[in-house]
Amino acid sequence: MFEISEFIKNVIAWNLKNFGGHYGGGYRYVIGIQEELGELLEAYQDKNADKIRDAVGDVFTFLVNYCDSQNIELWNCKGGVYRNSNGDYLHSIISAIQINVGHLSHAHLKGDMCVRYTPKEVLRLKQEAIAGIYMHLVAFCLHQGIDFDRCLEEVWNVIKDRSYPEYSPVEPPPLHIILDREPRREFFEAMMKQRSSIDFKVIEVFRDTEPKSTEDAYRLKNFIESRLHYMLKYLTERKKLVSEKAA
Repeated sequence: MFEISEFIKNVIAWNLKNFGGHYGGGYRYVIGIQEELGELLEAYQDKNADKIRDAVGDVFTFLVNYCDSQNIELWNCKGGVYRNSNGDYLHSIISAIQINVGHLSHAHLKGDMCVRYTPKEVLRLKQEAIAGIYMHLVAFCLHQGIDFDRCLEEVWNVIKDRSYPEYSPVEPPPLHIILDREPRREFFEAMMKQRSSIDFKVIEVFRDTEPKSTEDAYRLKNFIESRLHYMLKYLTERKKLVSEKAA
């Protein structure tokens, strides 16, 4: 008998095995959700039942991996946005999925930029958007007479035997954008570590980098300062959140 909880566990293990850590944070999963939502809408327009089921399963797969990357328990997510569109129930469902994907993108972006919201507020916004996507994805299936569990089972049967023995980070580090140079391995590793701790190896790598001009040097200085500010602010807010949960 198919169990969603088992599907979630298998998908997370498969993703980590094939692609390693969550390089790029949650960005690539949010993009994946957007991509598959587009395929779902296209399949619906074409009235292609097989592709509809495949897209539904893929949207949920990316949603599961997003939750894992953010350490969010899917079943603890509540809320979400629902919009009634002139009495057209199906249009309301599709619109609600799109709106919640937009809200998830908003929450993730603002959280990563460390602006407008505290980490606790960002978490709440993410959970609400995740709940909204999941709830309306299921509602879409019910409206179309589609077995949601079957969508997930079929997707898992397709991807479970896929193997990607060599994976690599998909997100170039910011320094590559700033100086237009190939990123060094140690720099990338240092930038990944900064998400959980202040790693001054980042600064050591910067010291080994020679800016190509005075303008580059100025931009590099501002970049270092902004990243340190971000790390300090993030860790401070995270410490408060952990303390609140422990209380």
